[in-house]
Amino acid sequence: MREEFKQNNGFAHGGVVSYLADNCITFAGASVLGSCVTSEYKVNYVRPATGNRLVARSTVLYTGKRQSTCECKVYSQGNGEEKLVAVSWEP
Repeated sequence: MREEFKQNNGFAHGGVVSYLADNCITFAGASVLGSCVTSEYKVNYVRPATGNRLVARSTVLYTGKRQSTCECKVYSQGNGEEKLVAVSWEP
């Protein structure tokens, strides 16, 4: 977690967490559709993103011919722990 990614309270900025989720969702969608872009997504922030690393994991929930629905969970890692910080999905 670089300093320029943090907001004034020392947490990862919400925009950084959101950007990470968006990219992870897009790669998950591309794994079943090929080249694609995000049409929309929602982010729910669960807790402040602290720690020294952010990790995003995405799952394809449904796929059709032209669109997929994906979910992403973003975790913060530090001190040997991993904590959920945000959940995002693309309907």
